Amino acid sequence: MYRGCFLEGITGHHLIITTRVYYENLYFDVLDKLCKIYDDHGEYQNIEHIAKQGIYVNAMEEISYYWFVYACMRENLLSQASTTYQEAIHRIYKDDETNASDAFRYLGIQLKSGNALLPSDMSKVMRILNKEASYHGMMYSLAAFVKIYKLVREQILRTHKKATLLLATIHVSNQLHSNPQQQLSFIMKQIEKKLLLTTRSSDAITRYSENQYLILLVSCKREDASIYKDRLIDHCKENHLLDFHYFKLQWEDTEIG
Repeated sequence: MYRGCFLEGITGHHLIITTRVYYENLYFDVLDKLCKIYDDHGEYQNIEHIAKQGIYVNAMEEISYYWFVYACMRENLLSQASTTYQEAIHRIYKDDETNASDAFRYLGIQLKSGNALLPSDMSKVMRILNKEASYHGMMYSLAAFVKIYKLVREQILRTHKKATLLLATIHVSNQLHSNPQQQLSFIMKQIEKKLLLTTRSSDAITRYSENQYLILLVSCKREDASIYKDRLIDHCKENHLLDFHYFKLQWEDTEIG
């Protein structure tokens, strides 16, 4: 049974960091599958229990909040569901509800209408969950990213809206005893996952170099981009992806328009 962060007090060791992230990702994958099984059998109190434990394990993972709120709504516990929903939006997305997944926002819409989830509503939620379209940012090749950038820039010239281009650079300490290249490869893969989760469906991401990503935030002013950067850092810290004694995430940004 998963009991929380693997060897939490130890930092800077590649094997421990990778094992820690692996076990946590496995835990939330099992949590999601188990909640679906309980849902099929109408066991909503069991969903509440394991989802609440998931929030305790990592309060930056939306999936735990989703299932907890969903279970409360199925039991018509709308006040508890609403409080937890607002807590998730504040903690994970800095009160910017538009960055949550479509499925989670759908629960929020129903809560604001004062509705519990009826069976007919569940079919709508499942259609949203099963859509192949991405709810968050998309990863593109560099060539495709350049084309998107040019299209966005042309649109900005017509509409006078703003966009922000971010360059994220990962630096690995040369003082590491283990293989720095292996460390970098691991951390880049993990950060890529978080980049996709913390951006919107209208945003674009590309791997620019061995240790850099470009992120195009559409309809986003330069000063507002700091919210995105803070959210990504929070996700990385909560998921133990960055031991800041050994890794450094550096940002450069420019406003378009």
